[in-house]
Amino acid sequence: MIEVKPIQSGFVADIDGVDVSHLTEDEFEQIYAAWLHYGVLRIREQRIDQTQLQSFSARFGPLEEAPLVAYPRRTKRK
Repeated sequence: MIEVKPIQSGFVADIDGVDVSHLTEDEFEQIYAAWLHYGVLRIREQRIDQTQLQSFSARFGPLEEAPLVAYPRRTKRK
């Protein structure tokens, strides 16, 4: 059973009692609702690989690639 533990009122919560690599639709809906309410979630003690992380993350919406290094000013798009 998923447990949502607020860390800071209305801003951050811990999620316990879930394995994100094997979520039911109901479990994901509970996590999604907590994310909408708190904005930031910590889901600790997960043993997942990169593919599982991407799969879990994509359930929240389209994934975007972020640069791993800063671009020099002259090459940035405006």
